[in-house]
Amino acid sequence: MKTSLKRKIAVIICVALLAVAAAAVAVEAAQPAPVFTVNGASQLNPGDEVTVTVSVNDNKGYCAGEFVLSYDSDALIPVSVTAGDAASEYFVGNENYADGKVYFTVINDKLMTEGGTVANITFRVSDSVVLYGGKLKLSVPTLVGDIAFGYGYFPVKATTKAGDIYAAKKVYVPDVQNPAVDEELSVKADSTGYVLGASTYLNLTQSAIADDFSALKAEFFAANGNVLTSQSLLTTGCKIRLTGSDGTSNTVVMSVNGDVDGNFTKDANDAFLVGMYQNGLLTAEDSGTAYADAADLNGDGKVDSADFDAAVNAPLN
Repeated sequence: MKTSLKRKIAVIICVALLAVAAAAVAVEAAQPAPVFTVNGASQLNPGDEVTVTVSVNDNKGYCAGEFVLSYDSDALIPVSVTAGDAASEYFVGNENYADGKVYFTVINDKLMTEGGTVANITFRVSDSVVLYGGKLKLSVPTLVGDIAFGYGYFPVKATTKAGDIYAAKKVYVPDVQNPAVDEELSVKADSTGYVLGASTYLNLTQSAIADDFSALKAEFFAANGNVLTSQSLLTTGCKIRLTGSDGTSNTVVMSVNGDVDGNFTKDANDAFLVGMYQNGLLTAEDSGTAYADAADLNGDGKVDSADFDAAVNAPLN
């Protein structure tokens, strides 16, 4: 083989190797950027402790970072900040970083290549909470890449996702069948709003529950928006507007089990509507969460044949 031919083959091999190396670099660069997600919580009550997590997606590209999680200090009290399984060799957390903020930092001497939980933050819900819905917002002031060799770190771009957290005071009313006993009404809080669920009441009045919201200005409205008197009955679709001293307000929608159409009775039309939900012809998105919850007669989180049978066989009133 001639020398010139050998040189050409060598050049081709080198070019091929460079191409492979460049492709590897491109693959490395194409790795997804870090996405840090705050996982929220709901169905909390005053005094409850809840641990939320900050997690990161599978990625290659960062080894150290500073993180600040903002929260509403009027509703939440930070208890602790601890390392998650994907934190790093070095972790520092501070739950008293500043009012309304917790802080944690992670440092590793090599790139983090796997996802998982970076930090666990435990909050306690303030005893003064009646209704609360807010966001836990994460910021990453500093996020760096490989510092293993001569501390030659470089900045890494990252995306953060806020988490929602909801809490509500427990609501108790006298049992209409046994006035000496109080029954807890369920307060459901999520991204759709607040729903106050009554399991058996078709003669519940606003005077029966007004004391539960004594810390706030409470106004009661029918589903059509008309103002209700103190002795007006509350049923599915009725609204309670609660206003705090700072002027902010939230609205709670009543949901009375079995009264799906909100006409103060359990009748054949309610059974018909339960059947509509069961067969997917009506959804919570169509009607609103309160009405869909009223169709879930057994309270198992779904409307199915068991609820339809219960509605058909329910005593009419």
